[in-house]
Amino acid sequence: MIIRQSLCIDCEKCVDACKKTNNVPDYGYRTRILTKKYDSMIDKQFEFIPVLCNHCNDAPCVRACPTKATFKDKRTGIVRMDSKKCIGCKTCILACPYDARYFSADLRAVDKCDFCWEERLSKGETDTACSAICPTDTRTFGNLSDPDDVVYKLVHQIEEQVWVLRPADDTKPNVFYMKGNLRSVKSILNT
Repeated sequence: MIIRQSLCIDCEKCVDACKKTNNVPDYGYRTRILTKKYDSMIDKQFEFIPVLCNHCNDAPCVRACPTKATFKDKRTGIVRMDSKKCIGCKTCILACPYDARYFSADLRAVDKCDFCWEERLSKGETDTACSAICPTDTRTFGNLSDPDDVVYKLVHQIEEQVWVLRPADDTKPNVFYMKGNLRSVKSILNT
C-alpha cells in the first residue's frame, strides 16, 4: 500500500469502513489517523498521517509470537493472525514498533489489519475497504512485485520522495508514504 499523506483530510471514512468490514469493536482499531499540529507563519496547521499494520518483510511480531498465531503468508506477503492459535499473551503487541495491534476481548485474541484478507481479498475483491472508500485517493492498494501495478509505479518513481515509517527499526515494511503531489502522481499513473 502507498499512502499519499498530503491528500488525507481526516474524514475517517477509512477507519469506519475498516471497522464495519472487519467487525472491529469500538475499542479496537486496524487503522487510525494520527494528527500532527504545527504552527505556520500564518496560523496553526494540521497534517494527517494514516497508519496501519505495515506488513513487514522482517516482522518482529511474527518472530515474537510463541504459538505462530501471527504469520506472514508466503503467497501474499500479508502478515496475518490465526485467532484460534492466539493465547492472548500480547507479546506481538509489544514487539510491533508501529502500535498496529490490539487485544480483542470479543475474539479473545489479538487483532490487526490483514489488508481485508478475510473479508475482501480472499473473496475476489482487489481493494481494501479503507482504500476503496477514500474520497481523496490517499490510500492505494496493489501489488509491489508487479511492474505494471500502480503501487509499484508510485513506489519506484523518482519525481517524489517515498519513505517508510520508523526506517531505523529495519522491519522492511510494505506500507509506503509520499506527500502526494497530484501532478507527479498523475504523470506516473499515465505512463
